[in-house]
Amino acid sequence: MKVLTSMMMLIISLQSYCQNFSLNELINLTSYSPSKFTSYVSKRGYQPEQKESNFIKYRFKGNESQKADSNKVIIKYYEQKGSSISFERLTPVEYTQLKQLLNNQGFSSGILKSKQYTEVFQKNNLTLFTTAEIDLDENARYYNIMVEENTLPKAKEINYAEDLLQLDSHEQLLYVYGKANTSKDVFIDADGSAKNCSVLFPNTDRQAVFLWKDEANYRDIASIRIGGNIQTKNTIGFNRSINQNAWTSSQGIYQGMTLQELQQRNNDEIEFIGDNWNRGAMTANESSGKIDFKKISLVLGCLNCNEASYRKGKKITSTKALEEDKRIYVSGMILYQPSNEK
Repeated sequence: MKVLTSMMMLIISLQSYCQNFSLNELINLTSYSPSKFTSYVSKRGYQPEQKESNFIKYRFKGNESQKADSNKVIIKYYEQKGSSISFERLTPVEYTQLKQLLNNQGFSSGILKSKQYTEVFQKNNLTLFTTAEIDLDENARYYNIMVEENTLPKAKEINYAEDLLQLDSHEQLLYVYGKANTSKDVFIDADGSAKNCSVLFPNTDRQAVFLWKDEANYRDIASIRIGGNIQTKNTIGFNRSINQNAWTSSQGIYQGMTLQELQQRNNDEIEFIGDNWNRGAMTANESSGKIDFKKISLVLGCLNCNEASYRKGKKITSTKALEEDKRIYVSGMILYQPSNEK
């Protein structure tokens, strides 16, 4: 119901631009098949102009009295993660009306540093990206709008830590888990630097901290941190005990796993960098074996790593540590999007 409400409010503002599509039609357009979408928009004066494997571009034709609108374009994209529609050539008046309506309906808004888009609006599983263009021939400004409706899992469908990577913004976290389980916070890194973050299930055994590439707008995952000695502004003063983190990795890793168990899981020795054990050692992403250390970094804790050789920031192998009977265990996990390079 939340999706329909958000989409309805958005569509109302675009009705004049889209040649009076009915409200119910436009609500359903994002999920339409190519043939069904073409049938609907053609009834409103839009005809296919370009067809590709993942999108179809439509241009408004209309009748003789509507030639001025011939530059209006709709592009329908078909993607696995959801569906999106691009509306091109909104006038400044139409764009101002759209922004006001989005604001009234509780969409968050922000400026983007991206070269492709200049503004972003977010609510639930809907994201709008906008950009302005100048038509030199007409000496006029127009606005292009990309509307994305992401297909998100239900909370009960998220079983492993990696499943959280499907939630790519604070608004999406709110949509899936609700306001009571999600909060904005400030992550404090080991070097003392601060970054905006979102925290899922704060101060519980299901806590997960989301760091964003776009900090200002709390979107676009940089990493997800689970367990470990994580410090945020709102957890510094929290002094109650928390049970071992309940999130497990789809690669079979969990907080509290011993180094011996980890090496057995990897079917090969593991390299890690020992330094400040109060913050945890980090696995090296060059480690080979079954575990993909380009998708996950592990924070390791140790109960008896007091020697200088374990504190100089040099690589240490799990084989050496086990031979020396070091009591090393998995303290936390850091997850990355599959396409990200650390």
